[in-house]
Amino acid sequence: MKKALKYILLLPLALAASLYLTAGVALYVSQRGIIYQSSTTIVAPPPAGSIYSARNIAPEGGRLVVWTAPPARADLPTIFFFHGNASDVSDFAQFGEIFHRQGWGVVLADYRGYAGNSGKPSEQGLFDDARALLAAIHPSGPVLLWGHSLGTGVAAQLASEGLGDALVLEAPFTSLAEVGAELYPLFPVEWLLTDRFDTASLVPTIDMPVLIFHGTIDPIVPFALGQKLAESFGARAAFVPMENVGHIPHQHDLSGVVFRWFEKR
Repeated sequence: MKKALKYILLLPLALAASLYLTAGVALYVSQRGIIYQSSTTIVAPPPAGSIYSARNIAPEGGRLVVWTAPPARADLPTIFFFHGNASDVSDFAQFGEIFHRQGWGVVLADYRGYAGNSGKPSEQGLFDDARALLAAIHPSGPVLLWGHSLGTGVAAQLASEGLGDALVLEAPFTSLAEVGAELYPLFPVEWLLTDRFDTASLVPTIDMPVLIFHGTIDPIVPFALGQKLAESFGARAAFVPMENVGHIPHQHDLSGVVFRWFEKR
């Protein structure tokens, strides 16, 4: 009788442990599908009359399409924009037009596995694509690296390698592990992650002006993580909290702040 009672009492614990382990394995196996919510659908080229031209920067036989709009003068800045995990090359198009009207160049980057591009996304793959983009398009004026959400990890990596002159981080995080810990608090995300995007670890190696935007009600990347990252930069970073704004600050016109900050950098 005692053995039967013990079995009955332990059965729910064993079942819960089994379910937990199964869920953890599923999370580990599917993590890249969660991180990179890419689409293989080819994005239509820029419409007629657009400021942008589509350009394939992949080696022969591959596809890595970006949109480019050159600066009005060779000495004016060019923004290289790296989008978030569920976006595509068109994500920044309208906002980029605002900067282009002031003479700035705009390059809208896309990644492998996104928007019909060749390959599958990964942390190192995105870094390699970003480096290839800078190597293929090298304006003579200043380069402003701008990342949104997941793209902040890409932009920060380039900045840590000295491949730009200024860095804008929009809805950034300290590391993907800290974001994961917020989203999946019951699991040891720190141990499970293969792609880490550890921007906080890059802070000592980023030697350029930094501007950070973060919405105070961001439901995807907690505002506290952007604030924590800004504090780790200290006086090297300007932090702009955006009250009652969610995960996409660039739905608002940020150009005035960027122009003033860039002039004073």
